[in-house]
Order: sequence, then C-alpha cells, then structure tokens
Amino acid sequence: METHKTLFESLDKAEKHFEAGEIRLAQKIVNEVSRSIRAEGKVSNKLKHRFNFMSAQSRYFNDISSFATNPKRNEIIKEIESLIAKPHENPKKQANKIHGLQTKWQLLDQSSKPAGREQWKTFKTLTDKAWEPCAQYYEELRKIKISNAKERERIIESLSQYTINNSDKWPGLIDMSKFLSKTFQNWQSYAPVLDEDFSKLKTAYQEARKPINDAIKKQETKNYKTKESLIEKVKQINDEDTQVCIQKFQKIKREYQNIGPAGKKK
Repeated sequence: METHKTLFESLDKAEKHFEAGEIRLAQKIVNEVSRSIRAEGKVSNKLKHRFNFMSAQSRYFNDISSFATNPKRNEIIKEIESLIAKPHENPKKQANKIHGLQTKWQLLDQSSKPAGREQWKTFKTLTDKAWEPCAQYYEELRKIKISNAKERERIIESLSQYTINNSDKWPGLIDMSKFLSKTFQNWQSYAPVLDEDFSKLKTAYQEARKPINDAIKKQETKNYKTKESLIEKVKQINDEDTQVCIQKFQKIKREYQNIGPAGKKK
C-alpha cells in the first residue's frame, strides 16, 4: 500500500509538471511509474486508471511534438536524397552540407521527441550514402565532432561548478536565468557530435542544469506567493478618500514591481 501511495504522489507530481509546461520532466516520471507498476505486477484499479490517464497525457504531448517536428525531419531527408542524386562537384561542399543537415537533425532531437526508429534508420542510411563522394573529408569532420564533444564536456563541468559555488546561497533569479541561457547558446554552437556521444552528453547536460533550474523555480514560487499576497492587499483598499486609496495602491505597486519574476505562465 505504501508503494501505491508513493506512485500516486509521483503521478500528481507529473501532472503538475505537465501543467507547468515541463513536458520532458513529467514524461520521465510517468515512465518511472510505468516501470514500477510492471514490477509490482498487480495494482489497484484506482492506480491503474490514474496511470492510464497520465500515460495518455504523455502520448498526447509526444503526438504534438511529432506533429511539429516530423515534417522538418522529412525535409532534411529530402535534402539528403537530393545530395545523393546530384552530389556537389567539390567534396568539401558536399561534406559541409551533410554536416549542416546532421546538426539540424540533432537539434530537433534535442528540442523535441526523438525521431522514431524507422525515421532515424532512413536518415542514417541516406547520410552514409551521401558521405561516399567525400570520404577523404570524413576523418576531418570526425575530429570536429570529437572536439565539439570535449567543448560540451567543459560546458557541463561549468554548470556543475556553478552549482558547487552557489548552492549555499544562490544568486538572483535573473542572474541564474542569464547563466543558463548563455551556456545553452554555447552548447548549441558545438554541434554536431558523434552519434555515440550525443545521448550521453545530453543526459549529463540536463542533469547538470537541474539544480540551477530547481533554484530558479523555487525563487519563482516564492515571488508568486508574495505577489499573490500583494494582490490581496489591493483588494482590501476601501478608504472613503480616493487620494488615500491611490497612495496605498501606488505603494503596493512599487513593492510588486520590485519582487522579480514569478515564471512566464504564472
């Protein structure tokens, strides 16, 4: 029963993440609950219904993601097919074009649901064929991908070091957001990497960002509650003298403006 209670709590947590737009995090929790339910074997109908509902939510967001990105992946596949049908006379230009298409593909996998097995297989097969006219440049590009992976490892280390240096007393919300934004821009500039490095680096990057994201959300929640309390104060303004009402409102307004962000959705 205790296990079932924990699973219910996890599903509640996943629902809150879905509502906050934190889709990947919510889906991760739903997948963990799915594994736990399979390990349990037999669970209550109530838990089963709750899980089925959240699982449907997860599939819905996957469908939305696929709807948005699959046409873009198909466009990339068509571009590779054109390269195969009519290769560049200059092998280096051919290599650069393939390099650019691979970067686009990896960025789509990073920002949305990863490509399906068949779509990925098609992309991989076509890419290998498109590389054939420029085999002499393969090793050079491989070195670039290895170098990109090392740069991404340095970015992950900088994120971890930031947490170590600041976890006792986190900087302001805006400073943390700017830091994450800057490291994300750097991260994107070092693409692509070798296929075997991509998932490993991506997971390490997300884990390194998590403590900072959590600190941002904690501050946003605190700001949100403070702003709510000020809204309640405004509602209570009810003096007969209009000028007094205005003065009270202006004072609360200044407090409100100085609080800081409470999250875009909130």
